[in-house]
Amino acid sequence: MMTWLDSTQTSLSEDLLQYSSRIDSYFVGDGSEQQREDNRSRLEIGVINTLYEGGVNELRHRVAARIDLPRTQNRLKLEIRGDGEEGINGVAEGGDGAEEKRLSIGLRYQKLLLEKIKFRVRGGVRASGGGLNPYIRLRGGLSFGVGSGRLTLSENLFREHITGSGYSSRVQFTHPVRQGLDFYSTSAVTWFNDEGHFQLNQDLYLVKALKKRHLLTAQVGADGLREYQHQRVESYYLRLSYRRPLYREWLIAEATPEIRFRRESGFSKEHLLLLKLVAIIGGNG
Repeated sequence: MMTWLDSTQTSLSEDLLQYSSRIDSYFVGDGSEQQREDNRSRLEIGVINTLYEGGVNELRHRVAARIDLPRTQNRLKLEIRGDGEEGINGVAEGGDGAEEKRLSIGLRYQKLLLEKIKFRVRGGVRASGGGLNPYIRLRGGLSFGVGSGRLTLSENLFREHITGSGYSSRVQFTHPVRQGLDFYSTSAVTWFNDEGHFQLNQDLYLVKALKKRHLLTAQVGADGLREYQHQRVESYYLRLSYRRPLYREWLIAEATPEIRFRRESGFSKEHLLLLKLVAIIGGNG
């Protein structure tokens, strides 16, 4: 059984790299061995089951892919995104606040400007309400050291056919507490032009690396809305996530118990448990 799993994963990984290499061949490059090694295209397929109080559960699928194009100096990538995005340490990556947990496919172009500013453009279509929702996003980011920590500032402009346009500002501060333990703080403000309000988010994380690819992440956060001069908190939440390889390094399991307090339920305490199982095909980049 395990041999069959390994051979299937290896075969699919090779197919993915060959497919991405064919797409990459349309671009100008030297076709060097280094360029082939730079191809770390990756596909993630998984399931997420959220268990609520009262025996209610919600099962959904996760599909995410990144096709690397080394001949473009990895400035251009083909992406399939869904169910939100998160970084390697379980800390949410900065979006623009408008990105829904719906499947999307598009292209990403990024380039380093003035040796410090990272510029990124994303464009594509997203499934929305049974139809297709074209979108485009522009992002500029600046990251620099602050003592032993690191501060990242980013600005995003977005436009979608259905949800409209807006912009967001995001600040993330990262600081090592001690060996294997890191602190993250992320703050984001997003303006939605069509809806006429701001969305506010604040999250604090402690990420502990227990051993290779074993991560324990504690998170506390809040989100809210600001309309004209009125500002209100919509929810508070506390999460504790444990992520580890279940088989080899390509089958990953994660469990996240959460306690949350939502305005719509009078800020009464609610419990839920998120269980995630993801298979990784292709590179580990």
